[in-house]
Amino acid sequence: MKNIIIGGIVIVILMIIALIATGNVDQSRDMDTQPDDAALDMDTNMDMDMDDEEPDMSAMTSEVVGASAVYLSEEMETIFLSSNTQPSVVLFDTSSMDMTTLAVEAADADGVYFDADSNILYQINRSSDRIDAYSWANMELTYEYSSPEGEFTNGRELAVMNDLLVVAQDGSEANSNQNALVVFEMADGAINYVGTRAVEINLWGIT
Repeated sequence: MKNIIIGGIVIVILMIIALIATGNVDQSRDMDTQPDDAALDMDTNMDMDMDDEEPDMSAMTSEVVGASAVYLSEEMETIFLSSNTQPSVVLFDTSSMDMTTLAVEAADADGVYFDADSNILYQINRSSDRIDAYSWANMELTYEYSSPEGEFTNGRELAVMNDLLVVAQDGSEANSNQNALVVFEMADGAINYVGTRAVEINLWGIT
């Protein structure tokens, strides 16, 4: 009988010890899993500081989606930027970098050139395979005329020499993979086709 009582006491003591140990483990687990408030604040502040250091580019790039070609007019202190994904030209004032977006005919455009003497903007219209001309006044573009359509396809960059406009045609399925330099002449109220010179290398940028 005495042995049974002692055995029961031992069992009770072991159960108490087990409960205490279990409680300590749970407390330690709680301590391990609960984040330190100070550490949390520091991590949060560090994340906020890092976020603050990153510039918000959305406002800077929202109006230049699909940027494809650029031209700097030193006379007008203006950068002209074409887009191949939306019908617009973006203008940057080189002193303030203020940005202005103006509508154009081409939903897909590339090479662009501004003639400061005539205030005419020339742009490769890849949607219609032609060069479009716009008059520019009071920060507005007005469509005026175009070159004949279809004299080039997959036109890329635009170069200017005297009264000549030269389009770099990159070879593609649309033009039987023919790379070429396509020449036009700027005239009063017109862009006249002059001729095409086939070349053996792929073309893109041209100056």
